[in-house]
Amino acid sequence: MELFPSNNPSLPQFSSLAYVYFGILVCSFLVTFDFTRFNKRKREELENTITKYGQFDKIAMIGCGSMGSGMALLFAENGLEVLLSDPSEKQMDAVIEKAKKEVFGERLRKYKDYKSLCASLSSPKLFVFSLPRGTVGDSVLEGLTPHLTSDNIILDCGNESFANTERRQKKCRSTGIHYLGIGVSGGHQAARAGPSMYPGGDEEALKTVMPLLEKVAAKDKHGNTCVGIVGRGSSGHYVNMVHNGIKHGMISAISEAWGIMKNGLGMDYEEIGTVFEKWSESGELRGMLLISIGADLSRKCDPSSDNTLVLPIALDKVVQDITGEEGTRIWYNAEAINLQIPTPTLHVSHDFRLASAYRGDRERAHTLTAGGWPPQKLSLSENGEAKAQFLEQLRQATYAACLASYIQGLNMIVAADKLHSWEIDYASILQTWKAGCVIQADYISEDLLAPIT
Repeated sequence: MELFPSNNPSLPQFSSLAYVYFGILVCSFLVTFDFTRFNKRKREELENTITKYGQFDKIAMIGCGSMGSGMALLFAENGLEVLLSDPSEKQMDAVIEKAKKEVFGERLRKYKDYKSLCASLSSPKLFVFSLPRGTVGDSVLEGLTPHLTSDNIILDCGNESFANTERRQKKCRSTGIHYLGIGVSGGHQAARAGPSMYPGGDEEALKTVMPLLEKVAAKDKHGNTCVGIVGRGSSGHYVNMVHNGIKHGMISAISEAWGIMKNGLGMDYEEIGTVFEKWSESGELRGMLLISIGADLSRKCDPSSDNTLVLPIALDKVVQDITGEEGTRIWYNAEAINLQIPTPTLHVSHDFRLASAYRGDRERAHTLTAGGWPPQKLSLSENGEAKAQFLEQLRQATYAACLASYIQGLNMIVAADKLHSWEIDYASILQTWKAGCVIQADYISEDLLAPIT
């Protein structure tokens, strides 16, 4: 029996093997996933131990890049005095100027050395790292350590690898310093407005900082905070890595759907935007932020140029089809292989991105083959009924790929949890994905996964 029956021979048929494979992924998720780990009683006991208000009135923000500056302003807006540290005094001045424009500039101060920075903090001292991944964090930690005491807490909110976080936690443990790995999602916009956050590490220190994190984190449409204790060790940064993998899988699938509509069906940008908007309003793609973003991008106009659509202009100006790698794409692919967890949707999204980087090679191949093999429009593009039916199949396929991204990512977390004994709270993770991050999807989180959360 066909899942998407059609009597029109021009409609491409989806492979039954694809559905079998997708079914295997779903079943493997259900088998692998230990639902007894969603111990709500344990979470309630933990929540009862967290005081209503945090004990911090000052924090040190080390790193004032796009994410760090956004979080500095967010903390200041919520009443904290923020002490800034960054190699670039210009960066610190820019953050302070932004704060002045938002009428809380008096809450930010800059420091040029760690000694005076640490001396200005109340006890217990709280530090927030927003640093580039790798050795920068090691250098900063080494410089800070002589000025730290055993009650101090470091929140590493950078896009760091879980292995580096684990190593630094072990190093700090011997001196009594609490080093917590905090995954932060949503980009620099969310860092300013309220991100989705995944804290992991020492339970005692996590209890201490949770009131503050709950105050600044994103809230879902029901007012529930999108931050929760993930588990022990470096689990917070691990979950953030997996979140990024899920995001890339979803983006790749949605981009492919966009390309099929544009090149296969000959649809214009406005029409594609309308389809995406319809998809995001109901059904399995309801409330999927990335679909909504696709709709907005397809129809966004430039008011300074007679409301010309900006997407074709942007595409014409692209000279290299690649953006900077933040590391997580390599990490989650390598980790999935090491754990022997199948993540084809996530892996293919990375392959597409790598292929995109070789634009010069593609252009040479295009020239050598006298134009190559341009996309051919589907024969149903002018058939209203057949086109509508195909678009429904495309919607279902897009949903399947997005759901598969979720499943593959969660399977990675389950396997890593068993290996590292992190005691991960999966319900907490799924709650954090409801707002403040780009993989939010109302149908998946509220309907499909509701029994878990």
